[in-house]
Amino acid sequence: MKLPYSFRNVSRQLTEEEVHAFEAEFGASLPADYRSFLLSVNGGYPEKRAFYYDEDKSFVLQRLYPLTDELESYFNLPSTNHSGSEAPKGFLIIGGSSFGDSLCLGVRPPHVGRMIYIDHEERDPDEVEENEWLGVTVLAESFEGFMTSLV
Repeated sequence: MKLPYSFRNVSRQLTEEEVHAFEAEFGASLPADYRSFLLSVNGGYPEKRAFYYDEDKSFVLQRLYPLTDELESYFNLPSTNHSGSEAPKGFLIIGGSSFGDSLCLGVRPPHVGRMIYIDHEERDPDEVEENEWLGVTVLAESFEGFMTSLV
């Protein structure tokens, strides 16, 4: 996937084997648009960052996490997606806002490709066990749709 803007602080280019190994470890295939992004960019800080939804609300993306840990020892895909992560079932945490909110990508049915964010201020850990969608907002139906809508 080629985006019409640049990223800074990107990690090294990945191989197909590295992406496949992550998919096997995580137990899910990545959507084609996100997989293509990882192979070409592998995380970083996007030039365009704001995503507007519901007419008067926005999500501001600070960065997308790389698959590798050369630049980020904690904020990378394997580290942020350990067992017990805050993401709803079937979602992968792929990035974050400068306010500590998580950007997630659906990787299992029925949410494959769907982009959501988790508002950490609305997500009480004691209540999440009863409602895993607490503090979750759907942003887009695909990674590409989300990324091409950033301004």
